[in-house]
Amino acid sequence: MNEHLRLVFDPMLPVSWLEILASCAALLTVYALLRRAKGAAWRTALFALLLLILANPSLIAERRAPLKDTALIVLDQSASMDLSDRARQAERALDSLKKKLAQFPDLDVDVARAKGTSETDLFHVAEQRLAAIPPGRLAGIIFITDGEVHDKPQGAWSGPLHVLIAGQHDEIDRRIAVTAAPAYGIVGKDVTLTVRIDDAPKPQNETAAVTLRRDDGESETVDMPVGHAVKFMVPIKHAGPNLFAFSVAGVPHELTMLNNETAVTVNGVRDRLRVLLISGEPHIGGRTWRNFLKSDPAVDLVHFTILRSPGSLDYTPDSELALIAFPVRELFETKLASFDLVIFDRFRQQSLIPDAYLANIARYVENGGALLVSNATGTGIPSLTLSPLARVLPTTPSGQLMTGAFVPKLTDEGKRDPVTDTLTTDMPRKDWGPWFRQSDARIKSEDDEVLMTGLQGKPLLVLARVGQGRVAQFLSDQFWLWAKGYKD
Repeated sequence: MNEHLRLVFDPMLPVSWLEILASCAALLTVYALLRRAKGAAWRTALFALLLLILANPSLIAERRAPLKDTALIVLDQSASMDLSDRARQAERALDSLKKKLAQFPDLDVDVARAKGTSETDLFHVAEQRLAAIPPGRLAGIIFITDGEVHDKPQGAWSGPLHVLIAGQHDEIDRRIAVTAAPAYGIVGKDVTLTVRIDDAPKPQNETAAVTLRRDDGESETVDMPVGHAVKFMVPIKHAGPNLFAFSVAGVPHELTMLNNETAVTVNGVRDRLRVLLISGEPHIGGRTWRNFLKSDPAVDLVHFTILRSPGSLDYTPDSELALIAFPVRELFETKLASFDLVIFDRFRQQSLIPDAYLANIARYVENGGALLVSNATGTGIPSLTLSPLARVLPTTPSGQLMTGAFVPKLTDEGKRDPVTDTLTTDMPRKDWGPWFRQSDARIKSEDDEVLMTGLQGKPLLVLARVGQGRVAQFLSDQFWLWAKGYKD
């Protein structure tokens, strides 16, 4: 505890006024002294006393207790610190620092532990602790780390910073990374992946063996230079995610082999969207579907309309029939994987497609395909929900066909989802006409998205992710009314 005695002034008048009074008193005193007037000395003393009273002096005795400074220690506990004996070295360094700093009676020690997996955020952890430490009481910051930090600030770092590096001087590590890769590629074309091998602290070899593995099981091994980026041309063989994995041979006494492998995914897209449209019966909505899809030159459309069921009696000789047989096997087994989207429009389970082929479609969706079902069914009407395809459909029908005029309504999810968020801009809601038929159904999972609702707020358009693919289900077949501009 320190004691201090000091004199302070708290003027009763503004300082500028006191300066004016002091100047006037000084002039009068000088004048009186020059004239050798009687009582000049007493007048001078009186003026000084009055000015002193107006200055209002105070004598203050203070007793001060100094506050301790704080030293902040940030210990790196990220995944890279588990390599070798870095964690043990860091803990030993922390214990040693705490013992040495405890010898200073006017110093507090604050220890923060920065935990992480893929990244080390030492500066972020330090900033959180510094928010509670006054800048004037910060003695210094000490980082105990292996040197791998991912949140280095852009500007200057305020305050004294010291770093203790854990590890050995002769440590060797090799890593491989894909430094550049496109997000998408055209199916049947090649894309370029840029790969680089780096050795720390310096290259151990001029070249290293790199193995490239693809998701189709094929692999190849090539030699590439260390410390230089190399471009690989790889083929995009199918739509959806294409996985490419790279691995590099290690070096003796390497610190870790975890970063000797890396992988990248490139989404395969087709130059043109191939769509298979199956209409269960001729109707005006089928023509709307066809016109809509054919209006886009980037869409390759294959459209089949079922005009009669296999059980229909027709005694016309086959040689005189103009209709072709429905190519079930070719569409749903041989060439199914070549389509990006399959649409069932007013299709009912009419024994035209055996269950084995419908199961193929379900697997096609689970493996990354897309399916759209547009239908409205009621009691006694066959439905795809009674087939093997039901396992990928997002709703379960009650069997009731709901009728009555209603205007579809976008849900909150529908206003945000890219499938429907442009509906109101392409066609203002005031121009939306009514629909008159809808299947009553409930969604199977809360993870499924209801984008539109209809009668009684029941789901009208539902989207779901199934495996790697997506499914959309329209519980009405009257969207074509909008295409015709129908209104009440």
